[in-house]
Amino acid sequence: MLAVIAIGSAIAGNQARNAHFASMDGNGDGVISASEHAAGAAAMFTAMDSDKDGTVTAAEMDAMAAGGHVGKHAGKTPAGDAGEAGSELSSAEKIAMLDQDGDGKLSRAEHEVGARSMFAKSDTNLDGNLSASEMAAARASMMQHD
Repeated sequence: MLAVIAIGSAIAGNQARNAHFASMDGNGDGVISASEHAAGAAAMFTAMDSDKDGTVTAAEMDAMAAGGHVGKHAGKTPAGDAGEAGSELSSAEKIAMLDQDGDGKLSRAEHEVGARSMFAKSDTNLDGNLSASEMAAARASMMQHD
């Protein structure tokens, strides 16, 4: 029974990631360019900034995750991921990775810098685009505790 649930969760997680990838692939060519990635990151920031104050808090990230937004997970439970529950970074930990001024919030500028850095690190074949496998590998690497 547990194996069936784990497999079902992994499939659901893969479907959510595939839908997220497809939503960022604006021209449908099967890869995400730097401009498509930047546009997707900007849209994500705008959606997370529920109070429209120009910053995103851990509470806003968690609230968005609770609403079922593709690609975001509340707290430390990687809904649908094939890893162990509790292995994914919390929203506060994700913010801390990019929070240049240490205020505990993520500004639009900090998010943009982080998105550009993530794209560069994720483009392992240096072709200027992200494939689905590059994006999945980068996400798995970045979201796990060290």
